[in-house]
Amino acid sequence: MKFAGLTSLLLMACLSIGCSTRILEEVDEKIDAPQDCREPTRLFNNFVVRAKTVSWSKAKDAKDKTSILTISLTFENVTKWSVALSNSGNGILYSIEYSLTGEDGFHHAPKETVGIITGDQIHRPIKPDEVAEGKLMFQVPRANYVLAIERKFSGKPVAAKREDRLSACKIPANDFSVTRPSSPGGMSGVY
Repeated sequence: MKFAGLTSLLLMACLSIGCSTRILEEVDEKIDAPQDCREPTRLFNNFVVRAKTVSWSKAKDAKDKTSILTISLTFENVTKWSVALSNSGNGILYSIEYSLTGEDGFHHAPKETVGIITGDQIHRPIKPDEVAEGKLMFQVPRANYVLAIERKFSGKPVAAKREDRLSACKIPANDFSVTRPSSPGGMSGVY
């Protein structure tokens, strides 16, 4: 009887250790609370991204309750070599996806992209200390959002550390413009 009880106890201990490891893995995959997009945020370990301007305008149809959100972003290469947004550094080219997530949990894709974040431009190398610009336009209700920039391979998330594949920051429901230059030294977080 004692042997069977000890075996059950050991089995339960092993199972609980396995569960604890799984819980820790899930916690590691969560995104930390994102910072304001006006602050420099590390992107793919090679860049610092920040929102230069955010502007809201009414949709053309007066009955439409959505607004046009335009986000102007700057991307600064903080490495010692030229690298593209789509380049992992090991020769593999990835696609880049942008999305807004509202407080209601809905994800929104951009209606239009301009500059370094569009089409083949994501494959254009950005020189060290160079700042490239791009714009994202979304048609969404005016509200607070989280902007996510994610690197994907063949439409699937990249299996890597969070900072290698994902960046997220908060977009407020009001307009703003940042006049101070982007500076990796002023970075307050990596997401």
